Amino acid sequence: MNKLIVSLPWSYTSSDLPETRLNSHIPQSNCEFAFVVSNEARTILSSGHAPLELLPKADITILVAPAQALSWHQIAIPKIPQSQMRAVLDGLLEEQLLDDTNLYALALSPATQIGKEGIKSWIACCNKAWLSESISKFEMAGHRVVQVTPAATPEQSGSASYVYITGTTEESFLTTTSQKGVLTFSI
Repeated sequence: MNKLIVSLPWSYTSSDLPETRLNSHIPQSNCEFAFVVSNEARTILSSGHAPLELLPKADITILVAPAQALSWHQIAIPKIPQSQMRAVLDGLLEEQLLDDTNLYALALSPATQIGKEGIKSWIACCNKAWLSESISKFEMAGHRVVQVTPAATPEQSGSASYVYITGTTEESFLTTTSQKGVLTFSI
């Protein structure tokens, strides 16, 4: 099974408006995406940059959300039924987000330990409209999106801290990851 892994850019520049960044963060038809196609053995079959219409077809598509698109929050999740998870997360994150929690898509870290007293878990938050629109554009172009993964995550306790520089010469970002979280600066 071949996988198409596509990096979603945080800002999109329109060739019709060369000096304007479209900070709605919704992919434009002329936007180019960095991509990698790999097989089950994790061998890279192809890579490059291409507009959405010219991206190679694969069995599944994985989108990579840039660090700038996510905020990370560490909270202790009480033992609750799965059906009440979103309501509880909304309540726990309301003050940290300082916005209507319904505007955000939330994702629990795979290492989340629900109901363990005093253990905090990382929650990723991103703009729900941006995420939905990005997924929709790929699916309308014939790509089956099965996963959205973050470009950077908080490191586990005891892991080393990392610093990444991403972007282009026109728009660069410095991202640091540690057990304390993820922090991204425009440089």
